[in-house]
Amino acid sequence: DLQNKINIWTQILSNEDALKHVMKTELKLVKKEYATPRKTEVKDEVTEIKIDMTEMIPKENVVVIVTNEGYIKKVNLKSYNSSNIEELPLKPGDYITGLYEVNSLDNILIFTDLGNYLFIPVHKIPESKFKELGKHVNNIVTLNTDERVIGSLVYEKDKTITLFTKNGMVKQTLESDLEVSRTSKPLTAIKLKDDDELISATISKENTLFVSHKGYYLNIKTNEIPIVGSKASGVKGINLKDDILISGISYNEEDEYLNIITDNKTAKRVKITDLDIMGRAKRGNILLKKTKTVTYTVKNAFVTNSKDQIIFKIDDDFKEIKNSDIPIMDIYSTGSGLTKKSLNDVFKKVYLVSYLKKEAKKEEPVEEKKETIKELTIDDFIDDFKI
Repeated sequence: DLQNKINIWTQILSNEDALKHVMKTELKLVKKEYATPRKTEVKDEVTEIKIDMTEMIPKENVVVIVTNEGYIKKVNLKSYNSSNIEELPLKPGDYITGLYEVNSLDNILIFTDLGNYLFIPVHKIPESKFKELGKHVNNIVTLNTDERVIGSLVYEKDKTITLFTKNGMVKQTLESDLEVSRTSKPLTAIKLKDDDELISATISKENTLFVSHKGYYLNIKTNEIPIVGSKASGVKGINLKDDILISGISYNEEDEYLNIITDNKTAKRVKITDLDIMGRAKRGNILLKKTKTVTYTVKNAFVTNSKDQIIFKIDDDFKEIKNSDIPIMDIYSTGSGLTKKSLNDVFKKVYLVSYLKKEAKKEEPVEEKKETIKELTIDDFIDDFKI
């Protein structure tokens, strides 16, 4: 057998056709095994190499949680799904204001009362276990000592946001204008005047609603609010007379009610269709009945649907009720009593909102029939060259 192999190898070395046959066969085998196209481009000269840092970030789906007091944390999606959100640890008196299912490549916008915003990449948010408190945003981006968080949004490049201030100023800004590459400091979302402060930032919808402390509302079409840059002050949204804006709301036809909670611990629901559409910069219409003995002022107002849950805060304790437990009343009523205890806050319960892009179903590629290359053996060589 050894002598037979020696004869074949001698034949290969002495016969050019036999040698080329072996070379072709072995090169086809290499091509078959290493058929991946080249990933680098061969050039005579490379002038600049640009590295997209997002390609270095591990892509994973997570849940980001933001609280009223400005705590933020990122939780593994699997950990979140296996836990009960009601058992989420929070500081006494704190509650969730944002609950987002996002990708690690997404970004979060955090807004503060000083008219600033933080542009925080999700991958820079410290990952926590579900039963950990998380970190205050001040540990990610340094805030002023008197600056507090008033809201958060998931950054969506194609969306427009509406910003409201305590003194009734309003503006729309493209979210794409808020995107920055350097995320180490607060940036201006709206230029504030005098003692004004930012009270709300929301995704722009078809209609905009202003509710003041003294019980006035102004309902306008959102297209009356100009779209301006992040450093602009905006325009007068509602004409306030010795009053302040309590709630700035964007809504559309999917929203059913306006919930009004007063400082006298009463609450009511008003059908949004009962609210007159007016023009911008007017004082608006009255939302609460004026009485001679008791003055009713608005503590909070927000839009809801029938199936929403409402939470009210008494000291550091929270009580949850169905939205249907709050009566639907006319515009001029003062509302129904919620509690006899001191009422600190009332708000709508937030639920997990997914911002994950649904990938289009890809068609399975049709496999091309490739030539089967058989590894050359001694027997094949003998048959081919009639040895």
